Amino acid sequence: MARFNGYTTDDLIENPSGIIESLLRDEIHTERDLLIDVVSGASITINGSVNNTPLRSSIADYYNGAYLVNVTKNERYSITDYSNYVLTLGSTPSGWAAGNKCYIKNINCTIDTNSFDVIQAGIVETGSASSTSSGKLVSIGQNFLSTVLPGMLVKNTTGIRR
Repeated sequence: MARFNGYTTDDLIENPSGIIESLLRDEIHTERDLLIDVVSGASITINGSVNNTPLRSSIADYYNGAYLVNVTKNERYSITDYSNYVLTLGSTPSGWAAGNKCYIKNINCTIDTNSFDVIQAGIVETGSASSTSSGKLVSIGQNFLSTVLPGMLVKNTTGIRR
């Protein structure tokens, strides 16, 4: 299941939880350097019979919900079913052929994003610093005590340092 994390492809991810989530999705839950063996409509076979690069798992439904990215065609399709090294895509790709280079991403990706979302959900409170008091920023009209919880990352962009 796709989820919006507030970042585009080329954004610099400064938040540690965002970096961890990105590494999990892009490195651990990915199979790279695959070559398609057979294309039949929306069914793509990657069993190594032609190109000697089989998928790592033979478990039925293992790749369901992941994405097959055809690097040769620069296209991506969701995988709706998997059985016996045959991936069934959500729709029929046009012009895909045996030998096309591809990879699968978000494989069996059950990352507990709820643990990331406190930080990763984005800005929970904004305001303008109007003064400082006992080493704290004070903002007229904001109550950071009710929205900023212990352990949350606070980014001070005001230039006021205490």
